[in-house]
Amino acid sequence: MTLLLDAARGGYSSKLGFHPALKEPVEPLPPIEERKPDRYGGDRHTAGGAWIPLQDHLDHVVDAVGALAKALEADEREIRPLATAARWHDLGKAHEVFHSDLIRRLPEGDARRQELWAKSGRSSGAASPAEAPSPRRRYFRHELASALAWLAHRGTKPDADLIAYLIAAHHGKVRLGLRALSEEPPADAGRLFARGVWDGDRLPPVELGGGETARETVLSLELMRLGEGPQGPSWTARTQQLLERLGPFRLAWLETVLRIADWRASAAEREEADDAG
Repeated sequence: MTLLLDAARGGYSSKLGFHPALKEPVEPLPPIEERKPDRYGGDRHTAGGAWIPLQDHLDHVVDAVGALAKALEADEREIRPLATAARWHDLGKAHEVFHSDLIRRLPEGDARRQELWAKSGRSSGAASPAEAPSPRRRYFRHELASALAWLAHRGTKPDADLIAYLIAAHHGKVRLGLRALSEEPPADAGRLFARGVWDGDRLPPVELGGGETARETVLSLELMRLGEGPQGPSWTARTQQLLERLGPFRLAWLETVLRIADWRASAAEREEADDAG
């Protein structure tokens, strides 16, 4: 949604956002440099210009969440699920589809092919793994794989559904609904599929840092189905309950904190790589 407001009428603070009580004119900002809209399969921040190990990036995002939460004076009840979501948010990058696309330009025998990475050393102009021409996994979203893995490992924990939602939503591509896209090629042998993830896909064991380890994971998409299933309530039921409990603005606020923390961590990684180069 794009909203156009008269800058002369006030109502906005550069520090606090919309603030109806403020009557001072708002200083207009210069137009943002135009760039192509982010495609559904896009992930601009993956090609960051430096190879960033997966665990390092998870640590960086956890730290960024902590810094934001402190600055915003967030409640401890909000900090805990945000920090946990940050720790697990990119586990899906260990998926063979993402990993193979990330390393596909590395020569055979390069030791980096054996490591798990969150970011590649390609320039920002290169296609991201999510946009790679892989017909059988078009629209692959690593964050959905991350959320499914979290539920497979910690689905009975307090706030498990909120954490799963925050993980899935941190790129804005998977939110309240979970379904395959109309142009998405189907999975093999009639398996459930959505956003490039297939029911029964496996993730290798991953050290997440902070004392967390994800053992080998079999991803299940049974929660795509309506009603109760082997995993309990459907994704739709879980997210609707979150929406009812927290309301749209609180849920959106939590999502935004994690997403901005991810952006800030990625930006700091790029700056460090530029300084080193």
